[in-house]
Amino acid sequence: MKVRSAVKRLCRNCKVVKRRRRVFVICKENPKHKQRQGFSTLAASNTNSNLQTLEIAATNYTFNSPAVLNHMFSNPLTLV
Repeated sequence: MKVRSAVKRLCRNCKVVKRRRRVFVICKENPKHKQRQGFSTLAASNTNSNLQTLEIAATNYTFNSPAVLNHMFSNPLTLV
């Protein structure tokens, strides 16, 4: 199923359905046409994994200055 911000019918057999406050496109003829309107939460999960990667990197390396660690964890998105 494709998750898109704007869904549309791809063939004449596609049906637009609203279920659970979401818009779906279902197609009996071609299952590749299945779509759901919304957004993916993949971006939110990537930021969490980036923080875990930084924590692992901090434990694997020794730093001479605690200022380096403070800078690293104060704004973790600058190192990605």
